[in-house]
Amino acid sequence: MRQRERFENNRKRDVSHLEVSLRNLLQPVEPREKFVEELRLRLLNRSMSPVKSRIFSWARNPFVLVSGFVGGVIVILMGIRAILSIAGMISLMIYRANKNLKKTPQVAVGQTSN
Repeated sequence: MRQRERFENNRKRDVSHLEVSLRNLLQPVEPREKFVEELRLRLLNRSMSPVKSRIFSWARNPFVLVSGFVGGVIVILMGIRAILSIAGMISLMIYRANKNLKKTPQVAVGQTSN
């Protein structure tokens, strides 16, 4: 517990030393009025239409739409194929299990097999 307290105190001391060093090294700068005004105009006057056109520009490209559709169809077909393969394997296992049950001779109670 005592070691943890020392660690916490050293960490606090190091952080406060770093804060003081940064405060002495970095002096606040007053931005130019022209820069502030241009920045304000760019932020306030930015319309949503360029953003919308950038976001939905992929929808206008028919190659992207067609390839997305084809990819989706392929994924669906692969899923159907996997389900059919699993169903086929299960039915084959059931068939073989039933076939093996019919092959084994039934021994009546009280009889011995040779």
